[in-house]
Amino acid sequence: DQLTRLEENLKTLQAVEAQFERQELAARRGALMRDEFGAARDLVLGELYHKISERFVEYYKIVHGEDEADFQAELRPNGPALDFQVGFHGRGTHPPHALHSEGHQDSMGVCLYLALMKILTRDKVFLTILDDVVMSIDSEHRRSFSKLISEKFSDRQFLITTHNRTWAYQLKTD
Repeated sequence: DQLTRLEENLKTLQAVEAQFERQELAARRGALMRDEFGAARDLVLGELYHKISERFVEYYKIVHGEDEADFQAELRPNGPALDFQVGFHGRGTHPPHALHSEGHQDSMGVCLYLALMKILTRDKVFLTILDDVVMSIDSEHRRSFSKLISEKFSDRQFLITTHNRTWAYQLKTD
C-alpha cells in the first residue's frame, strides 16, 4: 500500500513539475514580450514626441510669444504616460501646472493637440472640432490663437464652440 501511494505521489509530483516548467516558460515569454512591447512603445512615443516638440513650442510661442519668448519644452515617454516639462521665464523646466496659469495650461493643451494633429492626421482629416478650448485664455491671447490657426492650418477647417460672444465675433471679423 505504501509503495502504491508513493508511486501515485511520484506521478503527481512529476505532473506538477512538468506543469511548473510550462508555466515558468510561459512567464519568461510573457516577461520578454512585456519588455519588448515597452521598448517598442517608448521608441515609437519617443520619436513622436521628438517630432511634435519643436512644433508645440512654435505654436505656443505664436500664442504667448511676447510673454514667453524663451519658452522651451521637454516631452518624453514615461511608460505609457507623457513626461511633460515646460520652461518658465528662464527658471528651469517644470510640469505645466507647477507655475503656469490655467490660461497658459489650456493654451499648452491646445498647442500640444494641434502639434499632434498635424503629424497624426496628415492628409487624412481636414475638419477639427474644438469645444470651448479658449474659455480661460484672455482676449489678447485668443487673437494670437486665431492667428495660429489661420497661419499654420490654412488647409483645414475648424469648428470652435465657445460661450464667449466677443471672441466668436472676433473670429468672424478677423
